[in-house]
Amino acid sequence: MYLPVYQRELRNSKSNRSRRLSQFCKCNSVSTIILRPKGTAGTKWSIQEKMGLGKDKYKSIQRTLKDVVHEAHMPWQLEWSKIPPQKKVDLFSLARVRIPHLAPYKNDWATEVLVRQYMKNQ
Repeated sequence: MYLPVYQRELRNSKSNRSRRLSQFCKCNSVSTIILRPKGTAGTKWSIQEKMGLGKDKYKSIQRTLKDVVHEAHMPWQLEWSKIPPQKKVDLFSLARVRIPHLAPYKNDWATEVLVRQYMKNQ
């Protein structure tokens, strides 16, 4: 049975997620889940600053997420609240596989902020 690349990556990665997260935390000295800050991104706080990223790393993550959005076939014409939950799950899972730096953010809030920013600017 043929599966799109992103679905194969997701299937292969689900069993390894907790192992990858613990490896990421050890090598990046992160020991806890990172909670979302209060307020709205862009007005109350900067996503780049809250993630502790330099300009190059931030831009790299943005570029990779752009590719992930296209690979996950996100319906960017829809408002975020109208996108089917399964599409969001696929997107978040694929993003964690492609960008391990996004793994410790609780409920994928950093991924959501960056993807919403990208889709809004489409």
